Amino acid sequence: MVRSNRALTLPILLLLGFITFSCAPSHLMHPVLKTEDFSKDIAKLEEIIQKEVDISIATKVHLELALLYLDYKNPSPDYFKAFQELEIYASLSPTGKTDEVQNLLRLLREVKKLADENQELIKTVEQLKHLDINIEEKRRQVK
Repeated sequence: MVRSNRALTLPILLLLGFITFSCAPSHLMHPVLKTEDFSKDIAKLEEIIQKEVDISIATKVHLELALLYLDYKNPSPDYFKAFQELEIYASLSPTGKTDEVQNLLRLLREVKKLADENQELIKTVEQLKHLDINIEEKRRQVK
């Protein structure tokens, strides 16, 4: 019963995140991109962050990068990198404390927490599989 609740929690949190993001004000939006442009645009923004000396521009780029990682059109979303970029943005920008940014950060923290729990459950399942195999081998030896 507990596993089914956890299994439903992640999709519900992601749905809430997308709903929150879709209601975000225009200052959180980025230009519409073609699907094949995501990796190029992400690489371009990461390069800008490395070279940029103006902190205000770098701060905005961190937000853009986080939103690209999160974008529903992105064929390979990376919620952990989005979380990192959004945390950087929130720490550098006075507007990083807005409700929209804090809501996204909270959702991404939950996604990270659930992903960590999922990894633990996967390890447990693997251990149980090995245990089952060992028990089966011992049964065969007894017969």
